[in-house]
Amino acid sequence: CGYVHIECQSDELPWACMSTASSSHPPHTSCRGRACRQVLPYLSHTPRARVSLAMLATAPWLWRGAFPVNSFSKNYNQPGFGGSTPLIRLLYRLKKHQYLLYKHFLLHGLNASVAVDGLQTPLATSVSFRLYWLCLNLAYVMEFFMQTLVKRAYMSQRWMMVLQQVLMAVSTYAALRVLEVVRLIPALLSLALNFTRRGHEVSNMAIVLLAARLLPPVDHCRVVAFL
Repeated sequence: CGYVHIECQSDELPWACMSTASSSHPPHTSCRGRACRQVLPYLSHTPRARVSLAMLATAPWLWRGAFPVNSFSKNYNQPGFGGSTPLIRLLYRLKKHQYLLYKHFLLHGLNASVAVDGLQTPLATSVSFRLYWLCLNLAYVMEFFMQTLVKRAYMSQRWMMVLQQVLMAVSTYAALRVLEVVRLIPALLSLALNFTRRGHEVSNMAIVLLAARLLPPVDHCRVVAFL
């Protein structure tokens, strides 16, 4: 998920004083719900069902206007709103790019790739995806849990950072394994549509699915090969 600013002291870092909230979703519960919906296209063996489930997984974006929207870029662009130091503003920018990678490569790009190409074994039953999905949900829960422990002085911020780094290392490995099945062009198209057709997530996903269907699944265009 993306992140929004919450009042911070000048010596605090973003991960110690932010709550998780997507720029298009309510915090935490919506993030968990999106992670649960994402597995829908990975359970079917038929292309038509996978495409339908991919669109169903994207459908809740139709109600994005019903929830408060916070501009993440304010954290590093608007004076007095976000980070008070260059380092904190840089970290906010990194978090923004992290969210874009997740949204367009590990969410929409992955959904489109699996929906069109399919796999011999459903992705949701693979060990690599299960590890990634576990890390994704664990990150949602542990961020809030550890911040609460730090706030109530049950855990030091230094120890929280150590645990965050361990989780980040494992999550990065898991994400790279999942990226092996993501096609580069549909993922990049999703990213481009995010900037050129903002607020049209469902129709953007339909365009990405159509492009993935029309374009041949060239192995060397996979995201991991590109990286």
